[in-house]
Amino acid sequence: MNFKSLFDSSHSPSNCVKIGKFINHFIVVFILNLQFKCFASILLFIITMELPEVDGDHFNYFGYGSNLLAARIHIENESAVRKAVGKLKDYRLDFNTYTKRWNGAPATIVPTNNSVVYGAIWSIDLKDLPDLDRQEGVHSNIYFNISVPVETANGTIMCRAYLLTQQPTTILHEGEEVPFERQPSKTYLKTLVKGAIETGIPETYLNWMKKIKHNGNLVDSFEKQLELESVELSS
Repeated sequence: MNFKSLFDSSHSPSNCVKIGKFINHFIVVFILNLQFKCFASILLFIITMELPEVDGDHFNYFGYGSNLLAARIHIENESAVRKAVGKLKDYRLDFNTYTKRWNGAPATIVPTNNSVVYGAIWSIDLKDLPDLDRQEGVHSNIYFNISVPVETANGTIMCRAYLLTQQPTTILHEGEEVPFERQPSKTYLKTLVKGAIETGIPETYLNWMKKIKHNGNLVDSFEKQLELESVELSS
């Protein structure tokens, strides 16, 4: 459609009709788009309300990696409030693949008998769940979400957690060489350690985290933004 022609000699009856049709078409498209968004929102609400980690208008999230740290999770999820220290049984903390954002391997949890992962349980506004999914790369098939029972001092809480789609296939034992693709960056590990201290993770687990093999890479932007300069590691 030639928009210029609509407004040339706009007082003629034919052009008035054209303008009227254009406005009607615009209104119809706008209403249909609005209806689709409303339908999508209602559908998302129905789906999320069925999740076991939903608690009223919030959901519980188990952060065991960089989202242990409040300053990190609040970059994209401002509504997150730390609820408790959590212990997830029969999983282990591990690292795999590579993320450009952190310049090293990101964290994941892997089902493993007689192992535990400590983390922070966050209460997040339900409307922010899609934002957390985007942060974790769910739509890019980087992580996938599951619901897990996490123990706290006051009982078990069902939480949302994220696992890498490319999980490590072997368990590394103490003293065994760590492949480069399973080494987090120094900045990433410092973020985990600072978050663990902030959360109140047990000291034995914290000391183990400090010894995790890293690749030595630093990410200056996160070092400054998350104030990691004073965080000390043992590796």
